[in-house]
Amino acid sequence: MTNEHKEPWTPGPWKVKNGCVYSADKLVASFGFNVRVGSDEDDANQRLTAQAPAMAELLERLVNGACYLGVRQECAIVEDAKVLLSRARGEGRT
Repeated sequence: MTNEHKEPWTPGPWKVKNGCVYSADKLVASFGFNVRVGSDEDDANQRLTAQAPAMAELLERLVNGACYLGVRQECAIVEDAKVLLSRARGEGRT
């Protein structure tokens, strides 16, 4: 998976290892602060966070593909994807 432009976040893929999320050997996120370390919720948060770069790329592909198909202005899900990408890049309101 590749992007046409440089994103502001640490490049993926991100992997879960020992209760943290890493990109290669770089720590991206650690967990267990608001939930019990090793709990099902903690594990789920790690897995979800680790998929963030792939989800951002998928949203980008959705937006670009919809534009190519000519439905960009008509499809609410594409508009939602554009908002999420903008927020992730720090361009939009949170």
